[in-house]
Amino acid sequence: MIEKIGECDHLWIIDELANREYKSQIPLQGAFEGDFNGSTGRTGDLQYKESEYNIALYDDMPYTNSILKQYEMTRTRAMSLKSGMCYS
Repeated sequence: MIEKIGECDHLWIIDELANREYKSQIPLQGAFEGDFNGSTGRTGDLQYKESEYNIALYDDMPYTNSILKQYEMTRTRAMSLKSGMCYS
């Protein structure tokens, strides 16, 4: 069952993403500043917990970052799917 936790202005988020270059997805949070490859979960000998992927990666996305913080989201990413594609 899916539970609605709140609302946000998705058009504002899309606008903040408009100037980003990415193929199909872009990380919005990492375990540390500049963690644009956070999917590995490791940096050297450090192992990060899922809850530690809460650092906003883009300072110029204030609305999106406020939503991530408000709903205590972690390891968030934005995806752009082409027509006929679906989430696995």
